[in-house]
Amino acid sequence: MDRALEYVSESAAVKMAILVDDEGLPLAKLQRGNEDVEMWAPLALLLQNNSRSLLRQYGCSWEVEKLDLTTVNSRILMRRIHQTTLVVVADQNMDETIHIRLAQAADMIRKYMSERYGPALFARAEGRYVPNP
Repeated sequence: MDRALEYVSESAAVKMAILVDDEGLPLAKLQRGNEDVEMWAPLALLLQNNSRSLLRQYGCSWEVEKLDLTTVNSRILMRRIHQTTLVVVADQNMDETIHIRLAQAADMIRKYMSERYGPALFARAEGRYVPNP
């Protein structure tokens, strides 16, 4: 997961990249400058939950997959990946190749998660450690 964050952060415009679980805990982080990772981790979930709630108020039951917020100074990009969220805070004037980097980083994280925590892995482990009756 750290490799995926390093890949996204190869862009000089990226100030911070963090992978957050569904409880708001950082799983991996890469930080430049003075961005506070401990603040951004729960904030990512708050932004997702508020967006989901707003959509539901208008009758949409869609899940939020991506958010791209632009402020005066920064851009906040969030991508949902399984039970995690990739959050990138970057300069507002970054180039659009960041979306390609985000997609590739998301693929790296998906691959890591499926290899490390995939159902097939758990099925094999159970067969090895639990005797047949």
